[in-house]
Amino acid sequence: MGRAIAGFSGFLAALLLCLPNFARADFEDGWVAYVAGNYNFAYQEWLALAEEGHSGAQLNIGVLHEKGLGVPQDVVKAMQWFERAAEGGESAALHNIGIIYRDGRGVPQDLAEAAKWFLKAAKNGDSHGRLQLGLATIGGLGVPKNVGDGVELIRKAANDNNPSAALELGTMYRQGRHIKQDSGKAVGWYENAAASGSGAAAYALGTMFAEGDGAEVDPIRAYAWFWVAARRGHSVADLAGRIVAESLQESELKTAEELGMALIQGRRYEDVRLLMSRK
Repeated sequence: MGRAIAGFSGFLAALLLCLPNFARADFEDGWVAYVAGNYNFAYQEWLALAEEGHSGAQLNIGVLHEKGLGVPQDVVKAMQWFERAAEGGESAALHNIGIIYRDGRGVPQDLAEAAKWFLKAAKNGDSHGRLQLGLATIGGLGVPKNVGDGVELIRKAANDNNPSAALELGTMYRQGRHIKQDSGKAVGWYENAAASGSGAAAYALGTMFAEGDGAEVDPIRAYAWFWVAARRGHSVADLAGRIVAESLQESELKTAEELGMALIQGRRYEDVRLLMSRK
C-alpha cells in the first residue's frame, strides 16, 4: 500500500487548488518532507490539516500510520484515518481499507469485506480498487467467481493508465490465462505499464525480446528494456542486461543504451524507433 502517496504530483496539484494559501503551503511542505524521508515533519504538517478535516491529509496520515513512518506502526489508527478520508471523498482510502481486510493486518482477514471496499473504490473511480475487485472476481475471493467480469474490470483499470493493471493484463495475454493468448497485445500492455513506471513490465519486455517468447528476438530492444528495468530497481535486470550485452557490437550497445534512455522517459518504442532511424 502507500500508493495513495505514490504518483503524488497530479494528486497534489488538484488538492492544492482547493486549499487556502496557508494550508496549501503546509500540505506541500509535508510532501517535500515525505520525499526527503523526514516523516516526522511530514506527519506534523499533515496532522494539523487532517484534524481540520482535509481528506487528502487524512489519507496520508493513514498511510504513515499503516507503514510506521514518523509514527509507530498502527493499522487500527490507519483504518480510522482512512475511514475519515473516505467520508471526505478520497477513493484511494476505500481501496486501502480493502487491502487491510484482504491481508488481515490488524483486523481479522475478511475477503467479503475487502471486496465491498474494493467495489466502493471502483464505483468512485479508483483504478486500484477496480484492479483488486477484478482479481477478487476472477478468483471468487469474497465475491461470486466470474472470470469474464473480472478480466473486464482489470481492463478498465488498465485503460485508466494503472500500471499494475496493465502489467496484469499483459501477463494474461502473454500466458493465455483467463483470456486468449496474444503476444502482440501482451507487448502493448507491457509497454503501457512500463511507460507509467513499472520496472516489472520493462523486465517482462526484456525477456520477451531476449528469448523470442512470443516476439521476434531483438537483442537491442531486449537490452534497452533490461536497462530501464534495472534503473527502476528490478533485482535481476542488470544481470540480464549484461548477458544480452555480450552478444552486441559496440555500436549496437550504444544504440540500445540510447533507446533505453528514451524509453525510461515514458516514450513509446515505435516513436523512438522512427526518430532513431532518421539519424
